[in-house]
Amino acid sequence: MTTRTTPNTLGYAILQLLERAPLSGYDLKKQFAASLAYGWYAHDSQIYPQLKQLEAQGYVESHVEASSAGPDRRIYAITDAGLTELVAWLPTALDDTRQKSELILRVWSSDLMPPEAFKRLLADVETQTREHLERLTSIRNRLQRRYGLPEVTTDPRQVGVMLCLEHDIQLARAKLTWLERALTVVETRAALSGQPLEAADMVEV
Repeated sequence: MTTRTTPNTLGYAILQLLERAPLSGYDLKKQFAASLAYGWYAHDSQIYPQLKQLEAQGYVESHVEASSAGPDRRIYAITDAGLTELVAWLPTALDDTRQKSELILRVWSSDLMPPEAFKRLLADVETQTREHLERLTSIRNRLQRRYGLPEVTTDPRQVGVMLCLEHDIQLARAKLTWLERALTVVETRAALSGQPLEAADMVEV
Protein backbone atom coordinates (compact mmCIF):
# COMPACT_ATOMS: atom_id res chain seq x y z
CA MET A 1 0.00 0.00 0.00
CA THR A 2 1.38 3.38 -1.00
CA THR A 3 1.72 5.93 1.80
CA ARG A 4 0.32 9.29 0.82
CA THR A 5 2.63 12.28 1.05
CA THR A 6 1.46 15.77 1.90
CA PRO A 7 1.01 18.05 -1.14
CA ASN A 8 3.15 21.15 -1.48
CA THR A 9 1.61 24.62 -1.57
CA LEU A 10 1.00 24.47 -5.31
CA GLY A 11 -0.73 21.15 -4.81
CA TYR A 12 -3.07 22.70 -2.26
CA ALA A 13 -3.70 25.64 -4.60
CA ILE A 14 -4.73 23.19 -7.33
CA LEU A 15 -6.95 21.28 -4.91
CA GLN A 16 -8.66 24.54 -3.97
CA LEU A 17 -9.47 25.26 -7.61
CA LEU A 18 -10.68 21.72 -8.27
CA GLU A 19 -12.88 21.84 -5.19
CA ARG A 20 -14.85 24.56 -6.96
CA ALA A 21 -15.21 22.63 -10.23
CA PRO A 22 -13.50 19.90 -12.29
CA LEU A 23 -11.01 21.47 -14.69
CA SER A 24 -8.64 20.51 -17.46
CA GLY A 25 -4.93 21.29 -17.18
CA TYR A 26 -5.46 24.10 -19.67
CA ASP A 27 -8.26 25.55 -17.55
CA LEU A 28 -6.01 25.43 -14.50
CA LYS A 29 -3.28 27.27 -16.40
CA LYS A 30 -5.78 30.01 -17.27
CA GLN A 31 -6.85 30.28 -13.64
CA PHE A 32 -3.26 30.71 -12.46
CA ALA A 33 -2.59 33.25 -15.19
CA ALA A 34 -5.63 35.32 -14.21
CA SER A 35 -5.29 38.53 -12.23
CA LEU A 36 -6.56 36.69 -9.16
CA ALA A 37 -4.51 33.52 -8.80
CA TYR A 38 -5.77 32.55 -5.33
CA GLY A 39 -2.59 33.77 -3.69
CA TRP A 40 -0.17 31.50 -5.50
CA TYR A 41 1.43 32.03 -8.90
CA ALA A 42 2.43 28.95 -10.90
CA HIS A 43 4.33 28.52 -14.16
CA ASP A 44 2.76 26.31 -16.82
CA SER A 45 5.65 23.86 -16.50
CA GLN A 46 4.79 23.29 -12.83
CA ILE A 47 1.09 22.56 -13.17
CA TYR A 48 1.03 19.32 -15.16
CA PRO A 49 3.73 17.55 -13.08
CA GLN A 50 1.87 18.60 -9.95
CA LEU A 51 -1.39 17.20 -11.31
CA LYS A 52 0.32 13.87 -11.99
CA GLN A 53 1.65 13.78 -8.43
CA LEU A 54 -1.74 14.60 -6.97
CA GLU A 55 -3.35 11.88 -9.06
CA ALA A 56 -0.69 9.34 -8.09
CA GLN A 57 -1.37 10.12 -4.44
CA GLY A 58 -5.12 9.75 -4.91
CA TYR A 59 -5.94 13.39 -4.22
CA VAL A 60 -7.36 13.95 -7.71
CA GLU A 61 -8.78 11.72 -10.41
CA SER A 62 -9.10 12.31 -14.12
CA HIS A 63 -10.97 11.17 -17.19
CA VAL A 64 -10.76 11.98 -20.88
CA GLU A 65 -13.60 14.09 -22.21
CA ALA A 66 -14.31 13.92 -25.94
CA SER A 67 -14.74 17.18 -27.80
CA SER A 68 -16.24 17.79 -31.23
CA ALA A 69 -14.65 21.24 -31.40
CA GLY A 70 -11.05 20.18 -30.88
CA PRO A 71 -8.79 17.58 -29.26
CA ASP A 72 -10.03 15.49 -26.35
CA ARG A 73 -9.42 16.98 -22.90
CA ARG A 74 -8.34 15.33 -19.68
CA ILE A 75 -10.53 16.62 -16.87
CA TYR A 76 -9.33 16.55 -13.26
CA ALA A 77 -11.55 16.44 -10.19
CA ILE A 78 -10.77 16.42 -6.49
CA THR A 79 -11.35 13.10 -4.67
CA ASP A 80 -12.74 12.58 -1.17
CA ALA A 81 -9.16 12.06 0.03
CA GLY A 82 -8.10 15.30 -1.63
CA LEU A 83 -10.95 17.23 -0.04
CA THR A 84 -10.13 15.76 3.37
CA GLU A 85 -6.47 16.73 2.98
CA LEU A 86 -7.38 20.25 1.80
CA VAL A 87 -9.81 20.88 4.67
CA ALA A 88 -7.23 19.62 7.19
CA TRP A 89 -4.51 21.88 5.75
CA LEU A 90 -6.49 25.13 5.53
CA PRO A 91 -6.46 26.11 9.25
CA THR A 92 -2.89 24.97 9.99
CA ALA A 93 -0.30 27.51 11.12
CA LEU A 94 1.80 29.29 8.50
CA ASP A 95 4.58 31.87 8.27
CA ASP A 96 3.30 34.76 6.15
CA THR A 97 6.20 37.11 6.91
CA ARG A 98 8.36 36.11 3.95
CA GLN A 99 7.98 37.06 0.31
CA LYS A 100 9.59 36.35 -3.03
CA SER A 101 9.78 39.46 -5.18
CA GLU A 102 12.02 39.95 -8.18
CA LEU A 103 11.47 43.70 -7.85
CA ILE A 104 12.81 43.78 -4.29
CA LEU A 105 15.69 41.55 -5.35
CA ARG A 106 16.67 44.13 -7.95
CA VAL A 107 16.06 47.17 -5.76
CA TRP A 108 18.40 45.66 -3.17
CA SER A 109 21.24 46.10 -5.68
CA SER A 110 20.02 49.35 -7.20
CA ASP A 111 23.45 50.87 -6.62
CA LEU A 112 24.65 48.78 -9.57
CA MET A 113 22.16 50.44 -11.95
CA PRO A 114 22.49 53.86 -13.57
CA PRO A 115 19.87 56.21 -12.06
CA GLU A 116 18.00 56.54 -15.38
CA ALA A 117 17.74 52.75 -15.72
CA PHE A 118 16.51 52.45 -12.13
CA LYS A 119 13.93 55.13 -12.83
CA ARG A 120 12.66 53.29 -15.93
CA LEU A 121 12.39 50.07 -13.96
CA LEU A 122 10.28 51.75 -11.28
CA ALA A 123 8.10 53.45 -13.90
CA ASP A 124 7.46 50.14 -15.68
CA VAL A 125 6.45 48.47 -12.43
CA GLU A 126 4.21 51.43 -11.60
CA THR A 127 2.37 50.98 -14.91
CA GLN A 128 1.94 47.25 -14.31
CA THR A 129 0.74 47.81 -10.76
CA ARG A 130 -1.78 50.45 -11.78
CA GLU A 131 -3.20 48.18 -14.50
CA HIS A 132 -3.32 45.30 -12.03
CA LEU A 133 -5.15 47.51 -9.52
CA GLU A 134 -7.71 48.50 -12.13
CA ARG A 135 -8.37 44.83 -12.99
CA LEU A 136 -8.73 43.85 -9.35
CA THR A 137 -11.04 46.76 -8.60
CA SER A 138 -13.20 45.91 -11.62
CA ILE A 139 -13.54 42.30 -10.50
CA ARG A 140 -14.29 43.35 -6.91
CA ASN A 141 -16.95 45.82 -8.02
CA ARG A 142 -18.57 43.26 -10.33
CA LEU A 143 -18.76 40.68 -7.55
CA GLN A 144 -20.17 43.18 -5.08
CA ARG A 145 -22.88 44.22 -7.51
CA ARG A 146 -23.84 40.59 -7.99
CA TYR A 147 -23.44 39.18 -4.49
CA GLY A 148 -23.34 42.19 -2.15
CA LEU A 149 -20.67 42.99 0.41
CA PRO A 150 -18.83 40.04 1.98
CA GLU A 151 -20.44 40.80 5.34
CA VAL A 152 -23.94 40.16 4.00
CA THR A 153 -23.63 37.97 0.89
CA THR A 154 -25.75 34.84 0.89
CA ASP A 155 -23.10 32.95 -1.09
CA PRO A 156 -20.40 31.89 1.41
CA ARG A 157 -18.01 30.96 -1.40
CA GLN A 158 -17.74 34.62 -2.39
CA VAL A 159 -16.62 35.78 1.06
CA GLY A 160 -13.05 34.51 0.69
CA VAL A 161 -12.82 35.64 -2.93
CA MET A 162 -13.85 39.20 -2.08
CA LEU A 163 -11.55 39.33 0.95
CA CYS A 164 -8.66 38.18 -1.26
CA LEU A 165 -9.51 40.92 -3.72
CA GLU A 166 -9.60 43.52 -0.96
CA HIS A 167 -6.20 42.28 0.26
CA ASP A 168 -4.61 42.54 -3.19
CA ILE A 169 -6.20 45.93 -3.86
CA GLN A 170 -4.75 47.35 -0.64
CA LEU A 171 -1.36 45.82 -1.43
CA ALA A 172 -1.39 47.40 -4.89
CA ARG A 173 -2.25 50.81 -3.47
CA ALA A 174 0.52 50.52 -0.89
CA LYS A 175 2.94 49.46 -3.61
CA LEU A 176 2.09 52.52 -5.69
CA THR A 177 2.80 54.73 -2.68
CA TRP A 178 6.14 52.98 -2.15
CA LEU A 179 7.04 53.32 -5.84
CA GLU A 180 6.41 57.04 -5.65
CA ARG A 181 8.71 57.20 -2.62
CA ALA A 182 11.41 55.15 -4.37
CA LEU A 183 11.27 57.38 -7.43
CA THR A 184 11.60 60.48 -5.24
CA VAL A 185 14.74 58.99 -3.69
CA VAL A 186 16.24 58.29 -7.14
CA GLU A 187 15.47 61.80 -8.41
CA THR A 188 16.71 63.48 -5.23
CA ARG A 189 19.99 61.59 -5.31
CA ALA A 190 20.43 62.39 -9.00
CA ALA A 191 19.78 66.08 -8.35
CA LEU A 192 22.27 66.18 -5.47
CA SER A 193 24.90 64.59 -7.69
CA GLY A 194 24.26 67.15 -10.42
CA GLN A 195 22.49 64.72 -12.75
CA PRO A 196 18.78 65.69 -12.58
CA LEU A 197 16.31 63.27 -14.12
CA GLU A 198 13.03 64.00 -15.83
CA ALA A 199 10.04 63.88 -13.52
CA ALA A 200 8.39 60.47 -13.58
CA ASP A 201 4.91 60.07 -14.91
CA MET A 202 3.53 58.87 -11.56
CA VAL A 203 -0.21 59.26 -11.01
CA GLU A 204 -1.48 60.05 -7.55
CA VAL A 205 -2.90 56.99 -5.79
